[in-house]
Amino acid sequence: SFPTRRSSDLELWRELTGPRAEVILGGGLAFMGTYAGNLYAWDAASGADKWVFKAGGPIGHSPAFCEGTLFFGAMDRRLYAVDIASGQARWRVEAGEGIWVSPVVHQGLVMFGARDGVFQALDTKDGQKKWCFQTGGPILTTASVSEDGTRVVFASEDMQVYCLRANSGQLLWKSPKLAGLSVRDYAPVLVRGLVLITTNPVKDFHTILGEHQNMLVHRTGFTGLDPRYIPGTR
Repeated sequence: SFPTRRSSDLELWRELTGPRAEVILGGGLAFMGTYAGNLYAWDAASGADKWVFKAGGPIGHSPAFCEGTLFFGAMDRRLYAVDIASGQARWRVEAGEGIWVSPVVHQGLVMFGARDGVFQALDTKDGQKKWCFQTGGPILTTASVSEDGTRVVFASEDMQVYCLRANSGQLLWKSPKLAGLSVRDYAPVLVRGLVLITTNPVKDFHTILGEHQNMLVHRTGFTGLDPRYIPGTR
């Protein structure tokens, strides 16, 4: 098991990280990125430091691991491919805006969306662009690949879900606009021919706050000049 105490004196609590930047394991190593733009590698068995790769912006999501290479994006607009043995970049490619998703690696392609609304596929070997697709809003969630490997499904902040042919980027279908303000919290789940997606919330914070306030005022029966005053709070 991964030790709770490390021999290193590195103080990770000085660097912010988020719930989407989870630790992943691959090739006997454990990896994690931080908002400081550092991608750390440790020995998964001992916790010993292996290397640190410095990106040019915050890393907000977990990397993807495939055949000795880590693929991850950062807010410096770049997608990186890093060799896990050396901690050195194999290649890096610049997107139109920052990347806040975990890339998907499938059949020689690394696929991801960015905050400019472009979803694209690169060759895992050299980062050459294979295809791209423009949506109407930032892409803030990781994509999912169908069980048969032929389709990739993702959501955009234009509140639509897109299904593309994985090998060409051809649009197969897109959903009507979904209710809600964002789809950024969860990747699509593909099961038995269905796409399951979660949005949040249908009403914005201030609308919900106002409804709760009106409910409290109604329950007190207060009808004074200032409806914000709830008896018993002063």
